[in-house]
Amino acid sequence: MIKQKEQLDESKKMHIIDDLMALGVFKVNDQQLYQVSIEELVEEYQKHCQ
Repeated sequence: MIKQKEQLDESKKMHIIDDLMALGVFKVNDQQLYQVSIEELVEEYQKHCQ
């Protein structure tokens, strides 16, 4: 069950990273997108979609 949740979370994170890259965002706080938490990715995505 935990592994399935981890896979779902990773899938969500990859979708957000793909969306940010499509918007031209490749780093958050001087870190690669895959290095930051999903919460930070969501915040960054919301900034660019407003």
